[in-house]
Amino acid sequence: MKFIHILCVIPLLVCSCMSASKENKSIEQPAETKMYLCQADTSAVIGLVNTFLSFYKDGRYSDAAAMLYCHPVGHTSPEMLDNEQLQSTISTLKSLPIVGFKISNIEFNYAEDTSVKCELFINDYKTIGMTFSPVRYLGQWKLCLK
Repeated sequence: MKFIHILCVIPLLVCSCMSASKENKSIEQPAETKMYLCQADTSAVIGLVNTFLSFYKDGRYSDAAAMLYCHPVGHTSPEMLDNEQLQSTISTLKSLPIVGFKISNIEFNYAEDTSVKCELFINDYKTIGMTFSPVRYLGQWKLCLK
C-alpha cells in the first residue's frame, strides 16, 4: 500500500517541478544596454586624457584639476568637483610632479564603465599608475578619476 502511495506522489512532484520551471522561463529579462562607439568616441577620450596629462606634466595643476568630474554612485550625471575636492586634487598633483606619461590601456564597456590606464613617469626610473574612468553623458565625454 505504501508503495502505491509513493508511486502516486512521485508523478505529482515531477509535474509540479516542470510547471515551476516553465513559469521561470516566461519571466522576461530586461534588455541589455549597449553602447555603440565610433572612432570619434575613442579620439575624444584619448584627447581628454592627453590634455589632462599634458597640463599635469607642464605644471598647470589648476587647469588639469578643472577638467575632472566625479561620478557618485547612484547619480546619472557626472558632477564637477566642488572647491574642497578641487583644492585637494591640486595639492595631490603638486606633490608628485611628472616628467612624462603614456596611455597603456583603454577599455570601453558601457557609458558609465570605461577605463583608461596610464603610466606616469616620475623620473627616468620610477613610474606610477593612474586610472581614469571617462563617462559619456548626453553625448559628451567627462573625465573622472577611478
